[in-house]
Amino acid sequence: IPVSRSPLWNVSSVSPCVLACAPEKMSWLVVMFTRVIVDGTSCAPSSICVAGECAPLGCDNVLFSSAVPDMCGICAGDNSTCYHKHGVIKKNLTR
Repeated sequence: IPVSRSPLWNVSSVSPCVLACAPEKMSWLVVMFTRVIVDGTSCAPSSICVAGECAPLGCDNVLFSSAVPDMCGICAGDNSTCYHKHGVIKKNLTR
């Protein structure tokens, strides 16, 4: 049976910080291999496992930080580094 190598995020019966696998076509069958995985393992987008719990990271890579990128993509920025380009692009598109 092929086993998915994708993280099992949002599986209600399994904590995101345990080592578990599920067959690709039988996602209801989850096999747990260990109760706690190594600290620092990704458990959700922008989160890592710490002492068996899934802890959020800010964009500054600080645990439980509320830092997020601004509109310019700068972590914890204030949108002041953005600049807007105005103009018309003229180019013939070919298929």
